[in-house]
Amino acid sequence: MRVIIFILISIYSSQINAQEKPAKQESTVKPVTPLKELLVYTPKWKNVDKVPLFVQNRIEKKLLEKDTKLGWNMKQEGSLQLSLRSHFSKTENTYLFTLWISRLTGETLVEVKGKCEICTIAEAEDSVSEHRSILLAKLEIIYSKEIEKLKKEAADKQKALNEQKIKELEKKKAELKKKLLAMGPVVVNRPGKPQLLKLPGWDHPKPPERLWFWSSSVLSLAAVTTGIVLLALDNGASCDAKYTQHCPERYATGGAGAGFLISGAVFGTAATWLYLRMKKRGESIFTPTVSKDSAGINFGLRF
Repeated sequence: MRVIIFILISIYSSQINAQEKPAKQESTVKPVTPLKELLVYTPKWKNVDKVPLFVQNRIEKKLLEKDTKLGWNMKQEGSLQLSLRSHFSKTENTYLFTLWISRLTGETLVEVKGKCEICTIAEAEDSVSEHRSILLAKLEIIYSKEIEKLKKEAADKQKALNEQKIKELEKKKAELKKKLLAMGPVVVNRPGKPQLLKLPGWDHPKPPERLWFWSSSVLSLAAVTTGIVLLALDNGASCDAKYTQHCPERYATGGAGAGFLISGAVFGTAATWLYLRMKKRGESIFTPTVSKDSAGINFGLRF
């Protein structure tokens, strides 16, 4: 009984596991990876009226260049979580600037300051680009830590979810075991001597005895009639002469007539045997009838 209960529980558990797999797949917790995008604000210049417009545009364009090393994308519009801001000042050929990255809430994450003394505009662009790379490298460290934190949180949530599923499965197993034990002992027949497999009988189709009977009867009648005719013609004249002795040839049909008579006897015997066989089974072909005013025999045909 314990073995049977264990087998039933195992089968039911496998079915429960098969049903739970899609649910686990649907409830998989995945970390939400933040996009590597920065909203670049237009640089703010001190004494903006004294800085040529083309210098401002070239510096802003340099800040908007895509970062090919770490994969950060620079955007000019959108509601992004991180933003790149900057302050610039230009005194003759000396450039001072500050670059920093802050959250949407205003919290500053990383910041760098740079200075380019007695620089051309191209050298100032290179200095801005170099300091922006340093700024993004610092941001990448923070970004990596944030990703690890999100992965850990997702793993913890997934673990808690799996534990909950396991508890539900164990509860279902316990309920099933309780129900099976409440059913009482299970009687199992012990294997005995092997027995031959008995197949149900097969009803053979009945032979068409009536058809055979009538065929044999008709053939018997035809053969006997033909044999009598041929025997009657045997040794008879084969011409129209007045006297038969004047005919050069005579009929020799005695052998054929005898053969037909024998064939008729054979067919008649077969018909008689078939008739007696059908009569033994209660099938009647000739049914005698007697009434008050007449008597006769009913003759029936059925194929």
